[in-house]
Amino acid sequence: MDGVSPKFVLPETFDGVKMEITGQLGMIWELVKAPVIVPLLQLAVYICLLMSIMLLCERVYMGIVIVLVKLFWKKPEKRYKFEPIHDDEELGSSNFPVVLVQIPMFNEREVYKLSIGAASGLSWPSDRLVIQVLDDSTDPTVKQMVETECQRWASKGINITYQIRENRVGYKAGALKEGLKRSYVKHCEYVVIFDADFQPEPDFLRRSIPFLVHNPNIALVQARWRFVNSDECLLTRMQEMSLDYHFTVEQEVGSSTHAFFGFNGTAGIWRIAAINEAGGWKDRTTVEDMDLAVRASLRGWKFLYLGDLQVKSELPSTFRAFRFQQHRWSCGPANLFRKMVMEIIRNKKVRFWKKVYVIYSFFFVRKVIAHWVTFCFYCVVLPLTILVPEVKVPIWGSVYIPSIITVLNSVGTPRSIHLLFYWILFENVMSLHRTKATLIGLFEAGRANEWVVTAKLGSGQGAKGNTKGLKKFPRIFKLPDRLNTLELGFAAFLFVCGCYDYAHGKNNYFIYLQCPFSSVGLGGSGLMSPVSIYRRMIQQRMYDEYRARYLRAREDTISKLPDPLSCPTSRQRMLSVLVFCPIGGKPFCLSVPNLDLDSSEFPDYDTFVTFIDELLAFSREENSLLYKVKLSLRKEDENDQYCVTRWIDSVANPKLNHLDVECVLVNRKFLEVVPQSLYIQCDTLVYLRLHRVSFGELKSVSLPCLKTMRDGFVDVFEREGTGVFIDAPRLKYLKFEDDLSDVKVITNSVSLEKVNVAFVFGENDFAHVIDLPKRNMVSNFFNSISGVKEMKISLYTMEFLDYNWVWESYDPLPQFCNVSTLKVTFSVLNLDMMMPTLLESFPNLKSLVLKLDDPSSEKAANIKRFNGGSVDMEVARYFLEKSQVLKKLFSRPDLMEERFSKQQRMYDESYIRAREDTISNLPDSLLCQILSYLPTKDTVGTSVLSHRWKSVWLLVPNLDLSSSEFRHYDTFVSFIDKLLAFSREENSLLYKVKLSLQKEDGNDQSCVTRWIDSVANPKLDHLDVECTLANRKFLEVIPQSLYVCDTLVYLRLHRVSLGELESVSLPCLKTMRLEHNVYASDASLELLISSPPALEDLSVSLTSFHVDYLLDSGVLIDAPRLKYLKFDDDLSDFKIITTNTVSLEKVNVAFVFGEHDFIDLVDLTKRNMVSGFFKSISGVKEMKISSYTMEFLDFNRQDELYDPLPQFCNVSTLKVAFYVSNLDMMLPTLLESFPNLKSLVLKLDYYDPSREEEAADVRLSSVVVPQCLLSSLESVKIKRFNRGPVYMEVARYFLENSQVLKKLVLEFRCLVVEDGFNMLRELIALPRRSSSCQVLLC
Repeated sequence: MDGVSPKFVLPETFDGVKMEITGQLGMIWELVKAPVIVPLLQLAVYICLLMSIMLLCERVYMGIVIVLVKLFWKKPEKRYKFEPIHDDEELGSSNFPVVLVQIPMFNEREVYKLSIGAASGLSWPSDRLVIQVLDDSTDPTVKQMVETECQRWASKGINITYQIRENRVGYKAGALKEGLKRSYVKHCEYVVIFDADFQPEPDFLRRSIPFLVHNPNIALVQARWRFVNSDECLLTRMQEMSLDYHFTVEQEVGSSTHAFFGFNGTAGIWRIAAINEAGGWKDRTTVEDMDLAVRASLRGWKFLYLGDLQVKSELPSTFRAFRFQQHRWSCGPANLFRKMVMEIIRNKKVRFWKKVYVIYSFFFVRKVIAHWVTFCFYCVVLPLTILVPEVKVPIWGSVYIPSIITVLNSVGTPRSIHLLFYWILFENVMSLHRTKATLIGLFEAGRANEWVVTAKLGSGQGAKGNTKGLKKFPRIFKLPDRLNTLELGFAAFLFVCGCYDYAHGKNNYFIYLQCPFSSVGLGGSGLMSPVSIYRRMIQQRMYDEYRARYLRAREDTISKLPDPLSCPTSRQRMLSVLVFCPIGGKPFCLSVPNLDLDSSEFPDYDTFVTFIDELLAFSREENSLLYKVKLSLRKEDENDQYCVTRWIDSVANPKLNHLDVECVLVNRKFLEVVPQSLYIQCDTLVYLRLHRVSFGELKSVSLPCLKTMRDGFVDVFEREGTGVFIDAPRLKYLKFEDDLSDVKVITNSVSLEKVNVAFVFGENDFAHVIDLPKRNMVSNFFNSISGVKEMKISLYTMEFLDYNWVWESYDPLPQFCNVSTLKVTFSVLNLDMMMPTLLESFPNLKSLVLKLDDPSSEKAANIKRFNGGSVDMEVARYFLEKSQVLKKLFSRPDLMEERFSKQQRMYDESYIRAREDTISNLPDSLLCQILSYLPTKDTVGTSVLSHRWKSVWLLVPNLDLSSSEFRHYDTFVSFIDKLLAFSREENSLLYKVKLSLQKEDGNDQSCVTRWIDSVANPKLDHLDVECTLANRKFLEVIPQSLYVCDTLVYLRLHRVSLGELESVSLPCLKTMRLEHNVYASDASLELLISSPPALEDLSVSLTSFHVDYLLDSGVLIDAPRLKYLKFDDDLSDFKIITTNTVSLEKVNVAFVFGEHDFIDLVDLTKRNMVSGFFKSISGVKEMKISSYTMEFLDFNRQDELYDPLPQFCNVSTLKVAFYVSNLDMMLPTLLESFPNLKSLVLKLDYYDPSREEEAADVRLSSVVVPQCLLSSLESVKIKRFNRGPVYMEVARYFLENSQVLKKLVLEFRCLVVEDGFNMLRELIALPRRSSSCQVLLC
């Protein structure tokens, strides 16, 4: 054996074969490498470098934006309207919106108590909060535990419901969608979603909901996640670094720049209207949250991210759970990108740059490129370049770019910057799974919709139950379960590449790549640290104990209130109800920005002063500025003489809007001085009333918003000899009461409309009647106000003018040509001379209100009287005899009665008893004219009055009867026949006939025909025939004689047959009402409508039950003088208005297009008919549209080929009825067609009861506001208004968006008085865009 050599064992032939195979492989590699491998690998390098640059640009862009946001951007509270929702003892919880909290869970044994307990502890009124636990668990034990927990909280008064499903269709999206279908959800406006491991703070809703309440264009408010187990192990620290960057940078940048970001699936508040508008939850991908966010954003909704609002949550602490989570988070966005990219491109509601941001930045770079470049470049391409040294990778691409990207990613978690090296290795490992998931999502492979719930171990729980939690932590001890073969395979590949580079290359840094894959492949990631868990439990226990102590020991601020509030007055008892109801730790009344008190409501004046002082001191401490102050004081000499001065100085703040201070019964020497601060610090003061105070010496005045001074009056208390100079260019109403000033000057009086000259010139002026300067002052004053429209002159003013007019050199009053209304008080001493002289100065006066001072005095006896009556009667005689166009003369009967003597009353009574029946002496023609205003039944009743009246009623030219007024129909027919026979015999022609018949099958079927033929005479003016409850086959035919009545002005026919018309001659017909009649043909109907040349008012109602033929050519209306048109028709396919529509002013489109039209949405001819009809009436001034018409327009609007409504530029008044199911889309669309609308009357109908629940969630979008709301709409009336969510939403829409709205009238419908008050409070709390808008209930 010692002589045996290797060559004996391995012959030389074998060595040759071995060398030959190696050489052949090397030769093949060299042949393929240059033409194939090198170009392909070089191309891969270029592609990866390009993707790296794209990722770098994205990271740098977001870095720049986030720096600008942190340094210069306003906080969300400044960018959006935010007003905290306060508790209100008077309004109760009605000012809080109803919020739904949804908690979806699946076999959450360890954490189900966390989210349920946290949701139940939210600081929100219990009657305005609904909690849904959506349990899809398959473990019966877990189901029982969750249901028991829900019942436990429900027993404590929490409104919590436990919901389960029969299957898990749709997974989380299916559960959320099913939860929104519950009937009680229709009362909820917002929905909050928390996963099972999320624990919101109690103030979560109070910090987030106001953004949605006050900003109707915001659909989503997203909070940040805070991880309770981030220190548990190295795996959770790595996750924290990645997610912190996502929340700190990506979400913040999206919210600040485009108001868009991906919803994180939990810890967010959605507006339910936005969810419904976007199409609801869909389960087509594993990222149902992102899917909903993208769809809502494409419909114009905005999103808001609140970085300082954090919610505790748990990170997966095992690599297996984390890997499944990352697969879902990577596969879902790629799959969603595949399905929605074309929808995003075609969308027309969002701007171009937002589309670019969503497609390129949000989806392509972050969800696709970021995963591919990390794995393909750093884990595949770079290692392969070691084996192909001909391919060079620039150092900037392999080192600099990834280093910059890594540093930028570290800003989210500064405390973990020392773990940055491990984070790089960890991200390289996870890029393998993310890239794989991205490809599955893009190509929609087998695992595209795989959903594996992320396992939670409850490692973030507090001290309660922590021992059990430790026992339940899963541990993996079997080696085969800890091996991850895919990671180990890549670890081997990278290890070989690193060794090869170490031996033959120069890039020795590739060796490190085998470390993370090896560690993860062996299951070394995610090992839990019991020490960190115990530390977290201790911290949670300390927090819970501290919070419990704080809630128990919070301060009782109610005891700080002063004792006088317990005084037993009715107003104080009402105030005490508000005071002794603590809300949020302080009395409610102290937060009210209004102060309205009267010193008479307090036991003594000093108590009143003390209370005001303490209340104002509290307001200063809390920085609670008052905007309305009204004080009434009754001071005595010994009272505090400086309280008013300091109070006004205290409330004179930049927000003060209304100030009313009244000091009564005050000695003049104790008048208080108004401080200077009132005139320079109150930039927002609108109303100012000061009574019996001293102004002192004013240095400067700055009141830019002041509109009303002393109830709209200018009340000046001046020193003698200085005069009053008024320069108010926007002044509309002036009341001047002054007995001191020698000079009154008005300048810039163009806008002055109303003047009350109340004792303008004082008693001391009567001594200076020969003073020429004073008389010139009088003349100049009246000249300066000569352009007003309404004037009131007092008694003392008229006496002064009477004294001065005795001087010939005195100039008369100027001509007040614009004054249409005058109110004046005369003394009986100067009435005879002054009244005609005064009226000469008002040539265009339309209304005069006259008051006489003491006309029953002895002085009045010297007045010359023509009839020997009282002064009142003399004045009445004067106007009755002299006024040529006088229409009404009013008197005061109560005052006149007091002035009559006893003898006068006795005389009147005796005259009434003995007066003659003068009416019976009137001629028959006049009696018939009087009786013509009564129904025929009452006219016949006059026959029993006397022999004179026995037969007068037979001569009355009116016939107004109903068959229901007779016991039998045959009696009614017999009476009409006899009456008409008498009229023919006496040649007494009827000119007004109104008949109402309720016929049965067995009745006379030809009576109406012969009656109309009988009354169709040359004098017939008015014909109204109504047949109700008539079988169609018994409808009577209108005779041909009716259509040649030359004097007929009004025609109404209801449920009759018109037959075939031969000719029509109705030259005087102005009003035509055709209701549910039968027509022989459409030509007959057109002939009847188009023949009357003077037709001004037309109403046509057509239904399928009352037509003998099929209208296939439509109704042609040719009425050049038509002013009002009502068209109620569900039969005609064409509604044609000819070009003669210049005079058309009012249209009532009452179900113009019938029910059968709803199935013809694809009929282009029908759509053109709709468009043509509305274009033909586009010049009207007033329009009424029924709910059926709006339903038809809504159906047709869904077709892309349907033309929108034309612009009704002349319409100022619109009355429209909506079904609530199409209100949200059709109301803004309809208003866009009425740019100059001034008045809107809105009525809401419930069309389909099964859709009533869906309709309750209607939300009107404010993204695009119609032009009329911004420029012209002044009045809105909502009929049959109640407290329902749809009506409140409509009221909110107009109040928040109407810029010039003056009044919102609500036709109130409420059976319970308390509901009415609650509704009124909700309406008052709604924000108003128009400062002058008033809400009126009727």
